[in-house]
Amino acid sequence: CDNNKNAIELPEVRDSPPDVRQEYETVSQLIRSENFESVSLIVDKLSKSLNKNTTIPNEISFVVNKEECFGLLGTNGSGKTTTFRLLTGDLNADSGNAYLGSDADLLTNKRQFYSRVGYCPQNDALLDGLTGRQTLVFFGRIRGVERKALEKFVSNICVLFELKAILDKRVTTYSGGNRRKLSLAVALIGRPLVLLLDEPTTGVDPDSRLSIWCLLRDLMVCQKVSIVLTSHNMTECEALCSRLAIVSKGVLKAIGFTAHLKSFYAKGFDLIVKVKSDSNEVIVDEHLELSYRYVNEMSVASLAGMRRIQTLEMWDTGHGFNGHKIMDEIISLNPKSCIKSIVFNEIDIFNVNLGNHLL
Repeated sequence: CDNNKNAIELPEVRDSPPDVRQEYETVSQLIRSENFESVSLIVDKLSKSLNKNTTIPNEISFVVNKEECFGLLGTNGSGKTTTFRLLTGDLNADSGNAYLGSDADLLTNKRQFYSRVGYCPQNDALLDGLTGRQTLVFFGRIRGVERKALEKFVSNICVLFELKAILDKRVTTYSGGNRRKLSLAVALIGRPLVLLLDEPTTGVDPDSRLSIWCLLRDLMVCQKVSIVLTSHNMTECEALCSRLAIVSKGVLKAIGFTAHLKSFYAKGFDLIVKVKSDSNEVIVDEHLELSYRYVNEMSVASLAGMRRIQTLEMWDTGHGFNGHKIMDEIISLNPKSCIKSIVFNEIDIFNVNLGNHLL
């Protein structure tokens, strides 16, 4: 079938691991069979050109199942927030589509699509002059919720979110955790089918973070809602998401159940080499480069007296894991005993620092 062929032969997919290719095929099959009701959200080859040389996201596809928390994981600039802006109408896609049921998609029925989406942006969109109650009523009226239904919603949400004691206080008095809770409550107005949460616990204290995690788990059960969550926090994704998609430069790099990704994908190492203060660092670097042949791609950070070498394979390349080989090589090459110490740690996608641009 030509549609199947197109889904698999996209440049972004052809050289990807099997799970990514399978996700694109699943999207293609669901659309061909018009089987929209079996899942919550289908994103089909969504793209946005930010400038002449940059397309983020770039033909990204994935499925969100009913009552699932699906994680989009990646560094800043990987395309997570832009994808959300496309799904909420803040930006228009250059190509691709997304579906929320058989009668709502971005191309033919945007109004119906947007009515089924709740959005909690990374930065609060709260009005400081309003109380929590006024905030919920204000956004509820904007979404067209009838007065009686809105009163019931506010009553229920203040109990579920533990906001009753502060609901009639101005939001300027709220803690960071309570502001995020109120933003989540706003996203739930109108009983959306899918919640899009952009870094939902950014800037909150650890206790509030745990409280919000518990709240999100309850929402999936009580409200029968699916969640798409963006984060660069591995711990948060592992705590909440049943499946994860790793995005880099707008392209899907890996996707699957969290346990599968943790056991199979992204094996690597973090190696810190400390150099003696009286050593010639140029000679040290020349010798270190000889050991790099054991890995295909790496990040090397150079500071005075220290070198940090980090590598992460996004899937099994067939070359094996060579972290110990490179460490042994560095020790054997140790030029004129220049190395003071070596610290070696194995890493995976759940403990690597995504800020190091390894993806």
